[in-house]
Amino acid sequence: RGPPCHCRRPRADSSSHAMKLACWKSLLLLGAAGTADGLVGPTSMRSMPRSRPRVVRGLQMASGPSPWRPIAAVTLAAAIMVAPSEISIDMLHPSVASVHITPPSAEAKTALRGKNGALSSPSDSGLGLFVDQDGVSLLRLAVPDTDSNAREVQGRTELVLLRLQQVGFSGKPQIWKACEKDVEQAAAVLTAHSDEFVGKVAPKDQAEAKIALASVSKNLEGLKQTIKDQNYEATKESQTAAANDMAKVREMMAYNAPGGALTYTIPDEYDSLPRLLGRATVEMVIKTKAGKEKVTMVLDGFHAPLIAGNMANLVKTGAFDGVAVEYAEELIVQVSKGKATPNVPLELFYRGDTEPTYSYTPDEDGRGSDTQILPFQSYGALGFSHPTGDNDGGSNQFFWFKYDQGLVAPGRNTFDGSYTCFGYTTENAAAIQRFKAGDVIEKATIVSGAGNLKPKA
Repeated sequence: RGPPCHCRRPRADSSSHAMKLACWKSLLLLGAAGTADGLVGPTSMRSMPRSRPRVVRGLQMASGPSPWRPIAAVTLAAAIMVAPSEISIDMLHPSVASVHITPPSAEAKTALRGKNGALSSPSDSGLGLFVDQDGVSLLRLAVPDTDSNAREVQGRTELVLLRLQQVGFSGKPQIWKACEKDVEQAAAVLTAHSDEFVGKVAPKDQAEAKIALASVSKNLEGLKQTIKDQNYEATKESQTAAANDMAKVREMMAYNAPGGALTYTIPDEYDSLPRLLGRATVEMVIKTKAGKEKVTMVLDGFHAPLIAGNMANLVKTGAFDGVAVEYAEELIVQVSKGKATPNVPLELFYRGDTEPTYSYTPDEDGRGSDTQILPFQSYGALGFSHPTGDNDGGSNQFFWFKYDQGLVAPGRNTFDGSYTCFGYTTENAAAIQRFKAGDVIEKATIVSGAGNLKPKA
């Protein structure tokens, strides 16, 4: 029957306007819930063989129209029609009206990262008010911070493209003006602190760091002009170059930080497992019926050292060479099992934490609302499979996630925390859409970062 209409039980001090608001809220909730039921439908997946892990759980579009959908649509329309013309804070419940909201401090407004050192945002799904769905950008933002000024340069540079892509740029001079301010701030901080950045890089890498920073400076200057010209394509090119080079320097700084690439200690019980102390880049050549496709992926051992290490070790030993795609569905492409290896635990790195947690999902750990530094929020995100009900039973099977914001919410979704995201596809992610069951990984190779792979503790 749904929740009772609150205007049937008014408080002594209720006004007719407040009662109308209560009715409106009930109608709105009923309509929204019913519409969502009609759109999303049952949460169970279609039947799958029990012998293989089910990567997608609780996420499936309805196979047919819901009978409640027309009723929900009418209810939602009614809620809109009777919506009160004014809604003020004193019309809400007293406990809400009495809450004092403190404006954010200047420090909070300028902060662009979480406690763990990775750049973050209030929404935990991008930067500032913007949702970041680009795997390369997510990797840049996830580089552990060793210097707040370097972080500032990175964050301001990233904001340029996020603004233009998500707010729009045609006929919007105010957006271009905001981008111009971001670039000016980034350039000023870079000029003032460039030597400090170089000083935090290992001596053997300092010459390369100087070249990269010079490139950042050059591209920021170029950005000033392309932004004034409101040239989107040229702005995108310069922004990408500047952001990539700045992330490269920050990564060098992270490797040279006290204690090395990892600022935490992996639990002793996992000493026998391979680990990736930093990042590694992998290329895979997949043979399809239409020809060969090559995809490039970056494994992030900063935040998933055991899962990324296991994956890198599997690639190094040729465990995936000749292995087929097991199945390709709406949201995932899962690869068949490679050669047998020891099991690895579920490994999660929450925003705000200083080290990963193991074995327990967010729901099991009472952290259902917390988000991950590496979210399943980009087309081609890399996930590590494990059998249903056995979080620590993953061994030699991974999947590509075909992110679609229309089906999966950014920031916190069914995949985040249920499986470990350990990196992103950075080149030719579009090819994943064409992969079919039976396609074969012809060859997988570590093309950079192999030295970061350690066989054990």
